[in-house]
Amino acid sequence: MAQHTSDESPRENYLPELLAEKDSLDSSFAHCTRLLSQEIERVKTGGSLPRSHQVSLVEKIEVPVKDFPGFNFVGRLLGPRGLTMKRMQTETNCKMTIMGRGSVRDATKEEELRNGGDPKYDHLKENLYVLIEAKGAQAIASARLAAGIAEVRKMLIPCEFDQIREEQLRELAVLNGMRTHGIEQHMGE
Repeated sequence: MAQHTSDESPRENYLPELLAEKDSLDSSFAHCTRLLSQEIERVKTGGSLPRSHQVSLVEKIEVPVKDFPGFNFVGRLLGPRGLTMKRMQTETNCKMTIMGRGSVRDATKEEELRNGGDPKYDHLKENLYVLIEAKGAQAIASARLAAGIAEVRKMLIPCEFDQIREEQLRELAVLNGMRTHGIEQHMGE
């Protein structure tokens, strides 16, 4: 369900266009020639594309709360103090947002927002999901999005005590200033 949300798609002939434009300039346009040379060098060395050549891809991954009603998917996705979500975003270079029914901690507040009529909270009328967004050149954004989807899907496999949970407990222990070996003994290591 990846969506292409940019007005322009990346053009494969960007560098040849720059070279042709530079060659067609009169020598009296010294500043233009210098700027084009800088842009050509930036593109040749793998610099980022201009904004008009970047795309934004979005994927919506539904959280299986109906299949596993007692499992805390939001807690698993966020991790202690949001560290798990931040780590996934950093590793995949994607923006990830938990949205939908159950995404607000306070159920009463969520109900108020859902019935308030503000369009920015319309997502609260939908089932719980993770919205993943990746930006960049088409190929880069696609690779980032695929990595983001894979990370989120790993988190949506319900397991009460697995490697992910162990890691989250260690992070929590460190954040709370506890010794990690006490947690490890509790976990049977």
